[in-house]
Amino acid sequence: MKRIIILCAAMMFMVCVKTVPVHAFGLGLFGNFDGGKMIWEGYPANFMNYGGGFVMDTNLAADQVFNYRLELGFSNLRTPYEVKEWDMIPTMIASYFMGTIFPIEKNVTYYENSLALTTVHYFGFGVVRTKNVRFWLGPQITIGGMLTNLTGFIAGIGFAMGLNINIGDVFTLSFVGSGRYVGGVRFFSYQGTTYSQGGYGGDGMITVGFIFRIPGDKYRR
Repeated sequence: MKRIIILCAAMMFMVCVKTVPVHAFGLGLFGNFDGGKMIWEGYPANFMNYGGGFVMDTNLAADQVFNYRLELGFSNLRTPYEVKEWDMIPTMIASYFMGTIFPIEKNVTYYENSLALTTVHYFGFGVVRTKNVRFWLGPQITIGGMLTNLTGFIAGIGFAMGLNINIGDVFTLSFVGSGRYVGGVRFFSYQGTTYSQGGYGGDGMITVGFIFRIPGDKYRR
């Protein structure tokens, strides 16, 4: 399953690469960390997410207003979920007096680590454009899924700002910060019972990228 996921991700990335104009283009790797809070069927759940992946940007250094940036990421998502279990002592007492099994349930919280596969799309507009620095602002769209025991789908929209520090003719150090609103659905099993939950919430994300520019992505007035 993991090999299939990696192969599909690689194919998606190559398709995106082929659609990018050759005159302005950068490819590289990134690492990210984000955290926030989701409300799953009334249950509030804080989460943390860290990972990395591939990044592509159509304009890192050129003196042009617009840039499209794609991040294809793999990350570890740690999030809690709530299930019902028998509260043994009250159940034993109630069953004794009732003369039959009389279950009394309690809510229990567990934490689960899941593999998250996400694509994050940025639509940036450069407000500061110099030979060595590009600062941009713009909307962000996220589409992704969760795998392993806790599975599901997520989608989000937010606002991002990025700083490109162009070092020489081929290398860019990139920093991106963003905040977004996220919604989704998740599924998990516990002791033979399958749960499905819809949720919404928000998070903040920080990304650091190391990108190599294809010849042509240079600052020209």
